[in-house]
Amino acid sequence: MDDRRREVLRETLRVFLATHRSYAATADQLMVHRNTVHYRVQSAVDRYHLGLDANAFDLHFALTICRWHGAKVLRSEPK
Repeated sequence: MDDRRREVLRETLRVFLATHRSYAATADQLMVHRNTVHYRVQSAVDRYHLGLDANAFDLHFALTICRWHGAKVLRSEPK
């Protein structure tokens, strides 16, 4: 299942991991405030029970695949 909110969380988390967990660099890249990045990262971690320390590489790889392949790899909403 996908929507704009989930897409924003995925992209924020992807950039956050790509910038070596830098809130400032992520904010610069996404053109948002640093606190917005912090809020989005924390929201994603809490909502999806993510462990950024244990599987950061795998998570970044999966988020990159989602970015490029979108609906092909994301669950669709049940009918």
